Amino acid sequence: MRSAKGRNGQWGSASLLFAMVVLPFMLLLIALAVEISQFFGAREEVLEHLDHEVLNFLRGQESEERVASRIRRRLAALRPYVVVDDVRVTRNGAVSEGLAHLSYRGPLIEMFTQLSGISSGGTPMEVVARARRPRSGALLILDRTIGEGADGCADPDLIARAEAVGALMERLRGAAVEVIRVGVYPGVDGEVAFLSDDDGIPRCPGTDPTFVSVRRVQGVPGTAAPEPLSAAFRIVEGAVSLSNLHLLERSSVIIVASHTESNEELMRASFSLLEQEEARRRSKLRAVGVAISDVKDGDFFAVRSLTERTSYLRVSGEELRSASFETALLHHVQGRSVISR
Repeated sequence: MRSAKGRNGQWGSASLLFAMVVLPFMLLLIALAVEISQFFGAREEVLEHLDHEVLNFLRGQESEERVASRIRRRLAALRPYVVVDDVRVTRNGAVSEGLAHLSYRGPLIEMFTQLSGISSGGTPMEVVARARRPRSGALLILDRTIGEGADGCADPDLIARAEAVGALMERLRGAAVEVIRVGVYPGVDGEVAFLSDDDGIPRCPGTDPTFVSVRRVQGVPGTAAPEPLSAAFRIVEGAVSLSNLHLLERSSVIIVASHTESNEELMRASFSLLEQEEARRRSKLRAVGVAISDVKDGDFFAVRSLTERTSYLRVSGEELRSASFETALLHHVQGRSVISR
């Protein structure tokens, strides 16, 4: 009988110990686990907002202050558990970054504050989001042929093409495209010549802020146009060299030419060779052929290959000069923005 009473006493002591020590400790651990889970859940929600905003910031033209203000408004919805202390956004070339300093005040922290009477500012939280564009380069090709008897320095069609290439170069530089190279055809002694400070290509009088003076390139009669296939090989060679030398993630070729049968054949040959090269190298090679035609035989004309790696556009001179057209080409060259961890 005593033995049974002793065992009952032991069980009673164990139950009391469990109720007074173990159970509260277990409840505290559960509460702490819930608090930690909510902390990381709140952090993930903040990161989701930042990711969205830095991507849009990289793609758009908004000011840093405006984007930061919008982020603060979006994060204000996470109160009372998350309090925004500071938000900063920056953009440096092809990279944008968002940084948020916050304080987390979960239920456990609030309960501790109430019980202890000690004011707590919460748990500091720092969240960083980055977005970037692929390391990209562009090879721009200008058709400098003109009609028979036309003035090589005053042909309006050549001037429009050269202006378009010059404007596109400036937009690409402003959008942090890392490498920009310009070629013209016909060259001096070959099918395609790449412009440099000592390229030997005749220039017309005048000024041009671009480093290769593409706007002043002198025209030559269309009879001097190179054989399309040989010129296509030279263009593809230039695109591959560009990518290899600078370890680019994405390379693009943009051919700006008059709308002639010979130029269409050159574009088709260049596109076919580029697609073969990309499939062989598994690299990101893209191409756009822009044929300028003021013949009113229909609206803006565009054809994209089945692989979507190459596109052929026929546009008017007016469309060529539009800002929206430059923007479309810019997006083609830059590629898709991605979140960078």
